[in-house]
Formats: sequence, C-alpha cells, structure tokens
Amino acid sequence: MAYQKERFSSFLEHEMAEFFSREAAGLLPEGAFISVTRVVISESGETADIFILIFPDSATKESFAEIKKLGKDARKYISDRLKRRQIPKISIKLDNGLDKAVRVEKLLDSIENI
Repeated sequence: MAYQKERFSSFLEHEMAEFFSREAAGLLPEGAFISVTRVVISESGETADIFILIFPDSATKESFAEIKKLGKDARKYISDRLKRRQIPKISIKLDNGLDKAVRVEKLLDSIENI
C-alpha cells in the first residue's frame, strides 16, 4: 500500500509541475518560475498538499495569492489525466523548508567563524 501512495505522490508531483508551467505562466512576473518541491498525501487519500517554491523571492508574495486560487483547476486537470475514482482535494502551499535550511546553514557558518 505504501508503494501505491508513493507512486501516486510522484505522479502528482510531475503532473502539477506540468500544470503550473502551463497555467501559472501568465500569473508570474517575467523571469520568475515555479518549482514543485514535494507532495504530501493524507492517509485517507482525500487531500494532497502541493508544496511549491517561486523564484526569485521578490515574486513570491505578489504571485502566490493568485496561484493558490488554481487549486480547483488543478484538481480538474488531475481528474482528466487520471482514471481513478477518488481525486484528492488539492491544497497549494509555499514550501518554507528551503528557507529554513538556508538559515540553519548560515547560522552554522557563523558559529564556525567564531
């Protein structure tokens, strides 16, 4: 069962990257892009959290509000691509993990320099 969940998560990650490259291109400023970092599916399979990063950081705040509204369109896109009875509800979230990793790395560097 875990294998199926992992496989479905990988499928969602790939398809959402395709979806964002098509649908969100008009919502981003020139030179900005979106990267899907991970997909977390609930145990029941009813919800899927799609974590994204928007580059550069200056484009994040202005673009995320519009991109977040694409959740329903993303679910329809997945239902068209997938022959499955239960399609999870899509929730688009910003991935702050990379920011935290960079911050920890900077803190560790500052400690080494002392």
